[in-house]
Amino acid sequence: MTGKSSSTPLPADSSLSGRLERLVNNEQFADVAFRVGEPGEVIFGHKAILSEASEVFRAQFSGMFKESRENVREHEIPIVDIEPGTFKELLRYMYCERVTVTADNVVDISYGSKKYLLTKLNQLCESFVQRNVTEDNVLGVFDSNRRYELEGINRICLDIVCDNPIRIFAHESFLTLARESVRMIASRKAMNCQTDQLLSAIERWIQVNEDEQEDGTKIVAMVREQKGRGVMCKKIHNFAAGHYVTSNGFLKPAQLPPPPFSFETARSPFGVVSAPSNMFERPVFGSSPIVPATAPLTSPTQKTFILKIDTDKP
Repeated sequence: MTGKSSSTPLPADSSLSGRLERLVNNEQFADVAFRVGEPGEVIFGHKAILSEASEVFRAQFSGMFKESRENVREHEIPIVDIEPGTFKELLRYMYCERVTVTADNVVDISYGSKKYLLTKLNQLCESFVQRNVTEDNVLGVFDSNRRYELEGINRICLDIVCDNPIRIFAHESFLTLARESVRMIASRKAMNCQTDQLLSAIERWIQVNEDEQEDGTKIVAMVREQKGRGVMCKKIHNFAAGHYVTSNGFLKPAQLPPPPFSFETARSPFGVVSAPSNMFERPVFGSSPIVPATAPLTSPTQKTFILKIDTDKP
């Protein structure tokens, strides 16, 4: 049997959310228009819906501001700090509580949620960053935050970078970071690498970004002059490096007590788990990792642990 195949278009979503979503940027019955971004795209809205979703729009349309009294066609409200695609997602959320958040737009949407006091959307963005930002995409998210400097996103991203800096320094995207991003990373005193490894990464960045030579040199000097730098050993394959963070401060390898050690899984609600005395053949410091008695550590992304040493015990 031959013939052309035909497909029946899906029926329009008849739910309340579906009906409201069809009003997003719909000029029909719109009573407000925004010129968004640069050079500016006209995006339409409906004051009643926006006022119910955002206290910022409620105040803007309540008669206190000029925008509430002007003709929608002749007087568009300028929004220069948000891009059109992001603003449409914000409108979509305000109309029907639907939104598409990705690693590429999470910083912009988070900024918009703060600007328009959309608390639940902001929480959704922070949750997305915590769940979905990894060593593979953290530099892109972190660098895009230079436009807004949102503290929560900076904190999450810097924690990821400091947990596994060697892998992150090897990313090509590290070499394209903004100067301020490099400075913020270099400012962290607790990092899972040696100081010379951090300096080497910064020097490679300077070589690629020749126009940043002067500021890059200042960043290098800042790292060299920092007091109290230490290695935040949070992964078994990095226990060999430098100083070890304990409840009593930094310890050098020579100060470590003999096994057994005590370990706590990162972000674990189960507390401290004692390692059996045969977990390690011996701790090897310097350039070699601690060697397990049973199986070698082969992956650079081993499960995260925090070394806990009670120096008060004999």
